[in-house]
Amino acid sequence: MPVSVKTRTGLKEHQTENWIGTLLESGVSAITLHARTQKMMSLFPADWEQIKIAASAVKSLKPEVKLIGNGDILSYRQGMELGEACGANGVMVGRGIFTNPWFFAEEDVERGVAEKLRMLTNHIALFHNTWGNTRNFSILKRFFKIYIHGFQGAVALRAKLMQTQHAEEALPEIEAFKLSLPNAD
Repeated sequence: MPVSVKTRTGLKEHQTENWIGTLLESGVSAITLHARTQKMMSLFPADWEQIKIAASAVKSLKPEVKLIGNGDILSYRQGMELGEACGANGVMVGRGIFTNPWFFAEEDVERGVAEKLRMLTNHIALFHNTWGNTRNFSILKRFFKIYIHGFQGAVALRAKLMQTQHAEEALPEIEAFKLSLPNAD
Protein backbone atom coordinates (compact mmCIF):
# COMPACT_ATOMS: atom_id res chain seq x y z
CA MET A 1 0.00 0.00 0.00
CA PRO A 2 1.43 3.44 -0.90
CA VAL A 3 2.36 5.53 2.13
CA SER A 4 2.95 9.27 2.22
CA VAL A 5 4.50 11.39 4.97
CA LYS A 6 3.99 15.04 5.84
CA THR A 7 6.86 16.40 7.88
CA ARG A 8 8.97 19.43 8.67
CA THR A 9 12.62 20.07 7.89
CA GLY A 10 13.72 19.29 11.44
CA LEU A 11 12.97 19.91 15.09
CA LYS A 12 15.19 22.81 16.16
CA GLU A 13 17.26 23.26 13.02
CA HIS A 14 17.01 22.16 9.41
CA GLN A 15 18.02 18.53 8.95
CA THR A 16 16.49 18.28 5.51
CA GLU A 17 19.00 16.20 3.59
CA ASN A 18 19.51 13.59 6.33
CA TRP A 19 15.82 13.42 7.18
CA ILE A 20 14.72 13.04 3.56
CA GLY A 21 17.33 10.30 3.09
CA THR A 22 15.95 8.45 6.11
CA LEU A 23 12.38 8.76 4.81
CA LEU A 24 13.39 7.54 1.36
CA GLU A 25 15.01 4.45 2.90
CA SER A 26 11.72 3.63 4.60
CA GLY A 27 9.94 3.10 1.28
CA VAL A 28 7.50 6.02 1.21
CA SER A 29 5.75 6.90 -2.04
CA ALA A 30 5.41 10.63 -1.39
CA ILE A 31 6.78 13.23 1.00
CA THR A 32 5.11 16.51 1.79
CA LEU A 33 7.75 18.78 3.28
CA HIS A 34 6.76 21.83 5.29
CA ALA A 35 9.65 24.25 4.78
CA ARG A 36 10.11 25.12 8.47
CA THR A 37 11.39 23.39 11.57
CA GLN A 38 9.07 22.58 14.44
CA LYS A 39 10.73 25.28 16.57
CA MET A 40 10.15 27.91 13.88
CA MET A 41 6.41 27.15 13.91
CA SER A 42 4.76 29.92 11.87
CA LEU A 43 6.81 32.69 13.45
CA PHE A 44 9.34 32.63 10.61
CA PRO A 45 8.88 32.48 6.86
CA ALA A 46 9.04 29.11 5.16
CA ASP A 47 12.49 28.37 3.75
CA TRP A 48 11.89 27.06 0.25
CA GLU A 49 15.63 26.45 -0.18
CA GLN A 50 14.96 23.40 2.01
CA ILE A 51 12.44 22.14 -0.57
CA LYS A 52 15.14 22.52 -3.20
CA ILE A 53 17.56 20.51 -1.04
CA ALA A 54 14.90 17.81 -0.55
CA ALA A 55 14.11 17.71 -4.28
CA SER A 56 17.77 17.19 -5.07
CA ALA A 57 18.00 14.34 -2.56
CA VAL A 58 14.85 12.68 -3.89
CA LYS A 59 16.02 13.01 -7.50
CA SER A 60 19.40 11.42 -6.76
CA LEU A 61 18.21 8.67 -4.38
CA LYS A 62 14.64 7.71 -5.38
CA PRO A 63 13.29 9.77 -8.27
CA GLU A 64 10.01 7.82 -8.33
CA VAL A 65 9.04 9.33 -4.95
CA LYS A 66 6.87 12.43 -5.23
CA LEU A 67 7.96 15.52 -3.29
CA ILE A 68 5.32 18.07 -2.36
CA GLY A 69 6.41 21.45 -0.98
CA ASN A 70 4.44 23.29 1.69
CA GLY A 71 4.70 26.59 3.53
CA ASP A 72 3.54 30.19 3.08
CA ILE A 73 1.84 29.70 -0.28
CA LEU A 74 -0.55 32.63 -0.63
CA SER A 75 -1.74 32.24 -4.23
CA TYR A 76 -2.07 29.67 -6.98
CA ARG A 77 0.56 31.41 -9.09
CA GLN A 78 3.02 31.67 -6.20
CA GLY A 79 2.56 27.96 -5.44
CA MET A 80 3.19 27.00 -9.04
CA GLU A 81 6.28 29.23 -9.23
CA LEU A 82 7.75 27.98 -5.93
CA GLY A 83 7.12 24.34 -6.77
CA GLU A 84 8.70 24.65 -10.19
CA ALA A 85 11.68 26.72 -9.00
CA CYS A 86 12.47 24.21 -6.25
CA GLY A 87 11.94 21.03 -8.25
CA ALA A 88 8.91 19.80 -6.30
CA ASN A 89 6.34 17.57 -7.97
CA GLY A 90 3.54 19.60 -6.42
CA VAL A 91 2.59 21.89 -3.58
CA MET A 92 0.27 21.61 -0.60
CA VAL A 93 -1.71 24.63 0.49
CA GLY A 94 -2.26 25.29 4.17
CA ARG A 95 -3.28 28.54 5.80
CA GLY A 96 -2.91 30.43 2.52
CA ILE A 97 -6.39 29.36 1.55
CA PHE A 98 -7.71 31.09 4.67
CA THR A 99 -6.34 34.46 3.62
CA ASN A 100 -7.58 34.42 0.04
CA PRO A 101 -10.92 32.91 -1.03
CA TRP A 102 -9.85 33.38 -4.65
CA PHE A 103 -6.69 31.36 -4.08
CA PHE A 104 -7.21 29.05 -7.05
CA ALA A 105 -7.81 31.84 -9.55
CA GLU A 106 -4.84 31.86 -11.88
CA GLU A 107 -4.74 35.66 -11.87
CA ASP A 108 -3.62 37.45 -8.72
CA VAL A 109 -5.83 40.53 -8.57
CA GLU A 110 -6.97 42.57 -5.62
CA ARG A 111 -10.68 42.12 -5.04
CA GLY A 112 -12.91 45.10 -4.35
CA VAL A 113 -15.15 45.61 -1.33
CA ALA A 114 -18.32 44.74 -3.28
CA GLU A 115 -16.87 41.45 -4.50
CA LYS A 116 -15.64 40.50 -1.02
CA LEU A 117 -19.07 41.25 0.47
CA ARG A 118 -20.85 39.40 -2.33
CA MET A 119 -18.70 36.32 -1.76
CA LEU A 120 -19.26 36.43 2.01
CA THR A 121 -23.01 36.81 1.48
CA ASN A 122 -22.95 33.80 -0.83
CA HIS A 123 -20.92 31.80 1.69
CA ILE A 124 -23.36 32.57 4.52
CA ALA A 125 -26.39 31.85 2.31
CA LEU A 126 -24.90 28.55 1.13
CA PHE A 127 -24.22 27.52 4.72
CA HIS A 128 -27.76 28.47 5.75
CA ASN A 129 -29.40 26.77 2.74
CA THR A 130 -27.36 23.62 3.31
CA TRP A 131 -27.56 23.32 7.09
CA GLY A 132 -30.39 25.59 8.21
CA ASN A 133 -30.20 25.72 11.99
CA THR A 134 -28.84 22.18 12.37
CA ARG A 135 -25.18 23.33 12.42
CA ASN A 136 -23.63 25.93 14.70
CA PHE A 137 -23.40 29.26 12.86
CA SER A 138 -20.20 30.07 14.77
CA ILE A 139 -18.34 27.73 12.41
CA LEU A 140 -18.58 30.50 9.79
CA LYS A 141 -17.05 33.17 12.02
CA ARG A 142 -13.51 32.02 11.32
CA PHE A 143 -14.09 32.95 7.68
CA PHE A 144 -15.22 36.52 8.31
CA LYS A 145 -11.69 37.92 8.40
CA ILE A 146 -10.93 36.25 5.07
CA TYR A 147 -13.53 38.38 3.34
CA ILE A 148 -13.65 41.42 5.57
CA HIS A 149 -10.24 43.05 5.69
CA GLY A 150 -8.27 45.72 3.90
CA PHE A 151 -11.00 48.33 3.49
CA GLN A 152 -12.43 51.20 5.51
CA GLY A 153 -15.01 50.00 8.02
CA ALA A 154 -13.89 46.36 7.84
CA VAL A 155 -12.96 46.13 11.52
CA ALA A 156 -16.32 47.51 12.67
CA LEU A 157 -18.29 45.27 10.30
CA ARG A 158 -16.34 42.21 11.38
CA ALA A 159 -17.00 43.06 15.05
CA LYS A 160 -20.74 43.28 14.35
CA LEU A 161 -20.75 40.02 12.44
CA MET A 162 -18.90 38.26 15.25
CA GLN A 163 -21.88 39.07 17.49
CA THR A 164 -24.40 37.42 15.17
CA GLN A 165 -25.79 33.97 15.90
CA HIS A 166 -27.34 32.99 12.56
CA ALA A 167 -27.63 33.99 8.91
CA GLU A 168 -30.81 35.98 9.54
CA GLU A 169 -28.75 38.36 11.73
CA ALA A 170 -25.55 38.42 9.66
CA LEU A 171 -26.99 39.08 6.21
CA PRO A 172 -28.82 42.31 7.21
CA GLU A 173 -25.58 43.62 8.79
CA ILE A 174 -23.77 43.11 5.49
CA GLU A 175 -26.60 44.77 3.54
CA ALA A 176 -26.62 47.76 5.92
CA PHE A 177 -22.86 48.12 5.49
CA LYS A 178 -23.20 48.00 1.69
CA LEU A 179 -25.79 50.77 1.82
CA SER A 180 -23.39 52.92 3.86
CA LEU A 181 -20.71 52.79 1.16
CA PRO A 182 -20.36 55.84 -1.10
CA ASN A 183 -19.87 53.43 -3.99
CA ALA A 184 -19.41 49.68 -3.62
CA ASP A 185 -15.96 49.46 -5.21
